[in-house]
Amino acid sequence: MNKIIFSGNLGRDADVRLVPQASGSLPVCNFSVAVKIGFGERATTEWRDCALWGERAQKLSRYLVKGQQVVIAGEPSLRVYPKRDGTQGTVMQIRVDDVTLVGGKTGESVGRPVEATETKTVMNAPAAAPEDVPY
Repeated sequence: MNKIIFSGNLGRDADVRLVPQASGSLPVCNFSVAVKIGFGERATTEWRDCALWGERAQKLSRYLVKGQQVVIAGEPSLRVYPKRDGTQGTVMQIRVDDVTLVGGKTGESVGRPVEATETKTVMNAPAAAPEDVPY
């Protein structure tokens, strides 16, 4: 398994779609993250296309707005798609496992401000009960 972790700012609001499946439909949330590479005069920006699947896609989409600073952890994968000229194109897409929303963007679309020090983390693992914590 390959894992990639990076931080950056969303370049556009997240887009949620329903993908048809044999057992119904599965929500997917697509968004792009601008990642700063290098520093000084050699600094450049690279874009990472991300896909968040399942119930979390619908729940988090309202917080994934343009300009929001995020930390993403996920697995890189190649997605093949048909081009307009009939050939196949490929793009690297990150299958998101974890999303951390970092302060720095107001949440106008959710009706409340996001404080600069506020951080929200969504993970696959269920939260531990207080008696399960080893300290």
